[in-house]
Amino acid sequence: MLFTYPFPLKSFDALRNYTLEKTKHLINDKIYTTRINPPYDIEQLINRELISYGLPKAANFLVFKRKNWIDTNPNTVHVDYSVAVDQILHASIVLPIDGCNGTSMYWMSGDHHYEKRFLADGDAYKAVVWDSAPAICNQTEILEPTLCRVDIPHDALSNVNGSYRTILSIRFKTNPTFDEILQKRFGIQC
Repeated sequence: MLFTYPFPLKSFDALRNYTLEKTKHLINDKIYTTRINPPYDIEQLINRELISYGLPKAANFLVFKRKNWIDTNPNTVHVDYSVAVDQILHASIVLPIDGCNGTSMYWMSGDHHYEKRFLADGDAYKAVVWDSAPAICNQTEILEPTLCRVDIPHDALSNVNGSYRTILSIRFKTNPTFDEILQKRFGIQC
C-alpha cells in the first residue's frame, strides 16, 4: 500500500511564500494548527490546476507548525476529519513550507477506535484510542508537495534541534480517496 506519492504543483512557490508570511509570527508555542485563506488569485491558481487533473477544488488550507515533537507517540496519532461534511478525510496534499529536512510523517497500525477532538477554530480531528499495541507501518520525509493518506492513523516529527517544521495541508472538496486521486492525476491503479 502506498502512503504517499509526489504531487508536483505549479502553485507551490506562491502557496509556500504566502504561508511563510502568514505564520512568521507564530513563534511561542510548541504546536500551531491554523487555517489560512490564500488570496483569491492564489486560490484560483491551485483550483484551476486541480480541476485540470479532473480533481475537485481545494476545500481548505490548514497549516501545522510544530517544534520539539521528536519522538513517535501512539497517543498523538490521529486521522483527519471534517466537521463540515462529518467524515474522516481520505487524502490531502502536504506542502513542505519550512524546516522539513530531517523530519518525517509516520503512520501506525493496530486495533483502535476514534474519539472526536476539536481544534481552536472549531474544526475537529479523530484521535486514535488503541485497543492493541500499535506499530509504525510507514515513515516518510516530505520534501516536495506530496499526496498523503490521512485516513490511516498518522502524525509527524519535527527537527531534533528544536526548530519548527511547517507544512501546509490542502484538503479536497468531495473527499476523494487516495487511490482515486492517484488514478485521476497520474493514471495509477492501486
